[in-house]
Amino acid sequence: MKFLHTADLHLGKILCEHSFIDDQKHILNELLKILGDTSYVALLIAGDVYDRSVPDTNAINLFSQFLADLSTTRPDLDLLILSGNHDSASRLGFGKEIFSRLKIHFVTKPEDMEKPIIITRHAQKAAFFLMPFFLRRTHYTGDTQSPFVDSALFLQEAQKKAREEGADWTVLGAHLFASGGAASDSERVFVGTAEQIDISRFACFDYIALGHLHRCQKIGALNAFYSGSPFAYSFSEANDEKVFLSVDLQPNDVQVQKIPVQPLRHLRQYEGLFKDLYDPSSLQDLRDDYLEFILRDPELVENAYARLRTKFPNLLSVNQSKALKKKQTTQIKRKRTESRSIVDDFKQFLSELYDTVDESQCDLFTEFLHKIEEEEEDI
Repeated sequence: MKFLHTADLHLGKILCEHSFIDDQKHILNELLKILGDTSYVALLIAGDVYDRSVPDTNAINLFSQFLADLSTTRPDLDLLILSGNHDSASRLGFGKEIFSRLKIHFVTKPEDMEKPIIITRHAQKAAFFLMPFFLRRTHYTGDTQSPFVDSALFLQEAQKKAREEGADWTVLGAHLFASGGAASDSERVFVGTAEQIDISRFACFDYIALGHLHRCQKIGALNAFYSGSPFAYSFSEANDEKVFLSVDLQPNDVQVQKIPVQPLRHLRQYEGLFKDLYDPSSLQDLRDDYLEFILRDPELVENAYARLRTKFPNLLSVNQSKALKKKQTTQIKRKRTESRSIVDDFKQFLSELYDTVDESQCDLFTEFLHKIEEEEEDI
């Protein structure tokens, strides 16, 4: 039994005031092409369908059209969707009872995650459990009078029951931060490690389809995979491989194959001097890409973004942090020479604190100050 695993579509995403809606439409069309292969019985989207809890109309219309196209071209396919931390659970789950009749299954409430979606093909049965994002990894038993119980233990019991009822395979889809996972700049991170999950607690499942982290990666020794986002949503992901995961459930094995995603445009980061980037004959192969240029010029270049954008129409950002830091350091030094020095301030501090000034302390302070200034100049 074979299904496709993806996550973190982030429909409606905006970066540097640019909408990626056309690029996301292209990605969803690529999904439709792959799912034209009738050997796939399901598509699992592991959270973050939208980029915002209140998505804009373009994002909603895009996903609505995708659902309609998929239902038309593959009415036999089951679509399994769970909510992520960017989604509004109530909005994403609207109409789920009606959608389920069309084999489109939304799970957005923790209390629904122990009810598996059963898919049967050729006398074989797979039970899919969907675990939406929620801040505390705890779960109500269904009785509002009952205390919270550990969600992992609850799912283990549900998985065991599915096996006893004849499931050949059990699959868990979840949107969470697995311990040991590698994050990127475009994810919404949590403070501390309280929300990180030890994925080995779900070892009873044959495959764990994860969402939240945007880099495709395997977690631990289990068949636990992040598909990653199908498009680079930050420049820290510019060199990451973007894929869909094809998962083949076999009697004694699970085979996972990466299907590369060909974007409409690439997101790239490039470093260099302004004159080299602005040269009409250079970097012609990057003209249509989404770009961030990191300028290595020692001085600030005026109107760098506007000038470079005449050559690169999809330029998103120009980073002049090196020159800016040098300018700020120069301004700080100028202020020091125009007014009291830091050493003078330090002497006054000592005088007010101890009613005396120890020259040896001033000498030591001056030595440290010079070292810091030298280090700033080397950066």
